Amino acid sequence: MSATPDMRLLREAVLSSLPRDPFQTQAPPARYIFLPPSHVAALEPDNMLVVGARGTGKSFWWHVLADDDLRLAVADALRRPDLALTITKPGWSDNPTLSPNVAEIGALLPRCGPDALWRAVFIQRLANRPGETTFALTDLADVARDPEELPRLLRTIEDENLREKKRELVLFDQLDRTAFDPATRLTLLRSLLRMTLDLRSTRTLRAKVFVRPDMLEIPEVTAFPDGSKLLYSAVCLEWSTADLYGVLWQYLANADTGADEFVRVVADEGFAPRVVEGTRFLPRELQRDAEPQRRLFERMASPFMGADRRRGETFSWLPKHLGDAFARVSPRTFLTALRRAAELNESLAGGVVFHHTGIKEGVVQASELRVRELAEDFPWIRIAMEPLRGSNVPIAWDEVRACWEREGVLSRVLRSERPPAGVGADPAELRDALVAIGVLRKHTSGRLDLPDVYRLAFGLGRKGGVAIGG
Repeated sequence: MSATPDMRLLREAVLSSLPRDPFQTQAPPARYIFLPPSHVAALEPDNMLVVGARGTGKSFWWHVLADDDLRLAVADALRRPDLALTITKPGWSDNPTLSPNVAEIGALLPRCGPDALWRAVFIQRLANRPGETTFALTDLADVARDPEELPRLLRTIEDENLREKKRELVLFDQLDRTAFDPATRLTLLRSLLRMTLDLRSTRTLRAKVFVRPDMLEIPEVTAFPDGSKLLYSAVCLEWSTADLYGVLWQYLANADTGADEFVRVVADEGFAPRVVEGTRFLPRELQRDAEPQRRLFERMASPFMGADRRRGETFSWLPKHLGDAFARVSPRTFLTALRRAAELNESLAGGVVFHHTGIKEGVVQASELRVRELAEDFPWIRIAMEPLRGSNVPIAWDEVRACWEREGVLSRVLRSERPPAGVGADPAELRDALVAIGVLRKHTSGRLDLPDVYRLAFGLGRKGGVAIGG
């Protein structure tokens, strides 16, 4: 007979490991890194384009690859010596310590153009080596304008790498922050992708670009020779339900307190972790198979989202209610909901760490987080959605359009910071922009729906849905 888990220790494992601040600006300690099978290809130096919606891990893997210690830890776990030997350099991220910043890009663009700008950044990252002469970006931008000088510089670096048997990889992320004007951002992205593709002709030099899918849906971005090949070979960052629970186990098994009790429960289910240099990794079945994952989760959580199964099984209910219109779930929102549920359940109601009442409140908080982080990428979504507060979904398109016209939404969106590309005078274009990023879902009837992960924060109702405010 299974021993009763110590729920207080398990709750401590949750609270001491799951991030208190979901907006982590750095990658977590190596012991918490969970690598979904579908993400392994994203770390391959030769896979140049990595595509993922907000919160799926683009910046996370950028930080892991850019940090030597974390990259070596991942390379060791994957048994990939080539990844360990690759020298990585930060190319672009919205980081004030990196040059160029947005202001510098704005000043350099009229002087050299987008192609020369990215060539200059790439060469500067490779050419500036400790103890040697530092190359100024402004000088390199002028050099990069010369079609003969650029290949010469690249050949010099390539020859040195071949002699020393090393490879170099320059990393680019947060490309929606390169300029305030959407047309300029897309022009910069197109130039960067073209340069990235051109680097295939070298043996030791690569760029890796992390980008949101909506930015690639605009045809002009890849309107250059072989642009379609780059898209075809892109690696997409996605999280299955099994992956979400897999990352939860990784945190709990390596928590500062309570980890031993969690591992005891895992052993009670017939599994033992593998330990590599002090980090515990759970067996493949608990990373990929739904049934053992369900059994383990139900040792800590209410089995149902109410008195019985008519309210839904907790294991599947949680990711379902955190998904966007494309059923994509961010691990950040998943972990936020569970941490909030554990925080609220201080009395361990129901004899579990995750009680169904706390999970519902956790989903509300996760919804607020999801809208907050989405609004960082798309500041205009609040302008579009706030006038609909108090409405119920599904909602007729005519009702949405009338509301937008009454509130002057379209003109306000177009005047906002970083307005959506491709949206003009037709309100349907704004609707389609919200559909494209997964905020709205169109039914075959033409009515519009909002997944709970956005509906709750925007204050819309749904008959029989999760209540606003818990």
